[in-house]
Amino acid sequence: MYRGEAVPHNPEKVNRVLDELRQRIKNGEYGRSGRLPSRLQFAKEFGTSAETINKAINVLRAEGLLVAQGRSVAVSPPPIRVPGMMESFARYVRGLGLEPMVEYLDEPERITLSSEEASIFGVPEGMEVVRRTRRQGTKTQPYRLIESFYPWEIVGDELLQRMKIEPEFVLTEEIKARTGLYHTQIHERVIARYPTASERDLLRLLNQAPILEIMRVGRASNGTIILCSKIVWNGSLCELTYDYSSTQD
Repeated sequence: MYRGEAVPHNPEKVNRVLDELRQRIKNGEYGRSGRLPSRLQFAKEFGTSAETINKAINVLRAEGLLVAQGRSVAVSPPPIRVPGMMESFARYVRGLGLEPMVEYLDEPERITLSSEEASIFGVPEGMEVVRRTRRQGTKTQPYRLIESFYPWEIVGDELLQRMKIEPEFVLTEEIKARTGLYHTQIHERVIARYPTASERDLLRLLNQAPILEIMRVGRASNGTIILCSKIVWNGSLCELTYDYSSTQD
């Protein structure tokens, strides 16, 4: 049976394999990032089909315990704990001792927000902005997609040109240095959902893998909009943390 012939789906067998492999991974049997034995080896060991092993492995990938490496799978690196709000993803990742990856999905450009985008962020329709879309992570694993919009009247052509050649350029810090404006008021909407086809491809996710979507608007103390962002995190590989003061008992 372990040679992979078609058999009826048996949830009990999948759960048995799942429980055993999950425990082995958590016990460190395969190391912190080691490769697992082949599906054929597992099928032989558990006396089941390759289909059952595939189903179990896909669940473990969706949970973030395993990652694909070509035709094999390996133990995922430990989830990184990141602050919900940070000025520079690359700077933070370097501080963790990792090598960051920051790349443009589209070249930064000057656009006018659509009525739908303006409605999503709760900003004036027809607002001129600079749009910046990036994929960020480490050299071996993408962690998030971020699409940011900055008011054109604050950015201007000089900073737009600099953004085009520097994917890691921290625009908000430059805006603060030049104008004194900084986002001191943050509004966020966070939802958990399944990824779209494009997000699955860009973040190397399975259909059922969880993602966290954050819609963020940052304003200066005088109410000026500094940025609007849509951030899509791989929910299995990241832990978001927030620190804030409360005036309520």
